[in-house]
Amino acid sequence: MKRTLYTLLFVVAALAVNAQDNKWNIGFGGGYAAPQGDLKDMASGGVDGYLNCTYNFTSKLAAGLEYNSSTMVGASFGEMGTSIDLKATKINAILLKGVFYMTETKVRPYAAAMTG
Repeated sequence: MKRTLYTLLFVVAALAVNAQDNKWNIGFGGGYAAPQGDLKDMASGGVDGYLNCTYNFTSKLAAGLEYNSSTMVGASFGEMGTSIDLKATKINAILLKGVFYMTETKVRPYAAAMTG
């Protein structure tokens, strides 16, 4: 298991290093999903993950798609004598993404906008 994990990390790092001048970018990640607003009263925290693919039109401008999925567990609520228990609340989104890179140096801060 440990060897497989190190191999996977090596492959991802090698692809990231070699993909700096390519027209296509592929990214993925994950984190903690913290419910906000009305959902905060119904669900506790969970996990979040995303997968995106963008095309570089210029060295500073890219656009593409992003799939985002959040799963929050332990949701329960009740109103006027009724009680509803949900084992998991899942939110999926497919988003159109635009990215503007502010510099062309090794460290590339960017601004992104998504809609979907």
